[in-house]
Amino acid sequence: MPERKNELFIWMPIVVALFLLAAIALFQWNTRLFYSINATSSMLGGMWAHITVFGDGLVVAVLLIPFLRKRPDILWAMLWTVIVFNIILHSLKSGLDVPRPPFVLPGDGFFIIGPAYSRHSFPSGHTATAFAYAGVLAFALRNKWMRAGLFTAALLVGLSRIGVGVHWPADVCAGLIVGWGGAWIGWKIADRISIGTGLLFQLIFGALLIAAAAVLLFDYHTKYPQADWLRYAVGGVMLVWGIVDYTRIIVQAKRRQQ
Repeated sequence: MPERKNELFIWMPIVVALFLLAAIALFQWNTRLFYSINATSSMLGGMWAHITVFGDGLVVAVLLIPFLRKRPDILWAMLWTVIVFNIILHSLKSGLDVPRPPFVLPGDGFFIIGPAYSRHSFPSGHTATAFAYAGVLAFALRNKWMRAGLFTAALLVGLSRIGVGVHWPADVCAGLIVGWGGAWIGWKIADRISIGTGLLFQLIFGALLIAAAAVLLFDYHTKYPQADWLRYAVGGVMLVWGIVDYTRIIVQAKRRQQ
C-alpha cells in the first residue's frame, strides 16, 4: 500500500484552489488575472506551448510506462482516477458550457497559441489530467521533494493553458481540484479493489500503453506543432521502454513457472 500519511499535502492544494476559485468569483478577477498571466506569452509563448503538451491525455498515458513492471499498483490507481475525474470533468464541461477567452475577449488583446477553442472552458481538462497524474504519483511517494516537483510541474501545465489563451484562471483552479481530488479517490478505490495488480493486468495494460506510445510517435497531433519534437521524443523513448519492460515481465513470469 502506498505511503499517503501526509494529509496536509493531500488536502491543502484543494483548499487553496477552492479559496482562489471563490475569490475569483467574488471579486470578478477572472479576466484581469487572465490578461496578466497570458501577457507572459510575449516572452514565454514557446515555453507554454511545450509545457501544455504534458496535459494531453495520450502523452500522460504514455508516461505511465515506467511504472508498468515495478509499480502496477500505480497504473491500477490511475485507471480508477481517470474514470472518476473524467466523469466529473465532462459533466461540468457539458453542464456549464462556459465560453472560453477567444469567444469572449477581442482577439487582438491577448496571445493565442494553437487552436482558438470557444466552448466548454470550465474546468480545464489539460490541468485536470496533469494533476491527476501528479496526484497518483505523489500520493504513492515518500520523498517530499519529488512530491513538490510533481505538483509544480502540474501547476505549470495549468498556467500554460492561460498562457496559450484558451482557459480562464477559474478553469485552472477547478482543474486542479478535479484532478488532484480524483487521484485521491482513485487511490481509495484501488486500495479496496486490488485485483488490478497481477500479471494479466500488466500484460493487458502494457499492450495498451505500448500501442499508445506507437500512436503518439507515428500518428498523433497535439495541436501544437512547435512541440512536435517533444512528441517524437516522448513517444520514441516510451515505446522502447515499454517493449523492453513488457519483455521482462513475460520472461520473469516464465521463470516463476519453471
